[in-house]
Amino acid sequence: MDAAQATVAPQAQQPAQPVAQQPRQPVVIPALGVKKDKDIPVLMPERFGASEEKRHDFVVDLPISVTLEQAMDPGFWAHVAHEMIPLDHIELRAEDGSWVADLIVAFCERNYAKVVLKSITKLDEDQVAPASSIKHKIEWKGPHLKYSVIRTADSKVMQSQMRTRDEATQWLTAHEKTLER
Repeated sequence: MDAAQATVAPQAQQPAQPVAQQPRQPVVIPALGVKKDKDIPVLMPERFGASEEKRHDFVVDLPISVTLEQAMDPGFWAHVAHEMIPLDHIELRAEDGSWVADLIVAFCERNYAKVVLKSITKLDEDQVAPASSIKHKIEWKGPHLKYSVIRTADSKVMQSQMRTRDEATQWLTAHEKTLER
């Protein structure tokens, strides 16, 4: 027997301890100085990914004639449900900009989708036209004209296509100041 075989033989003869009886050795993470147990699970790469790869994010501009309660009905989504998968996110926005709701698709099939309301944010509760304005009013006129300033005497649209009620209020305030001169 030569020297190389002699060194291998004694190592092979040592009895191996069963895995359950081996003492756990804590692992020290040098940068944090934290001890970590070796039995902590590790995230596998196929379970990790960018949100664009794992789910769809949809935005829906809800017409004023449709309520949030109607949009929560599974049949409301009949024409678009085939594009959804469970756990997709939907941002449901009131066309007039008064609120935004976040929905999660709980279950969907070819012609319906059950959605769950995650949160709702009211954006336009207490905004009104300036008290000095009796001659004008601000109204939502749809997705093309958006917020518009209307003269009450003849219902003429004075200014339109403003994205927010606040923007329309600012325009009306400035307009009334020019009329006072």
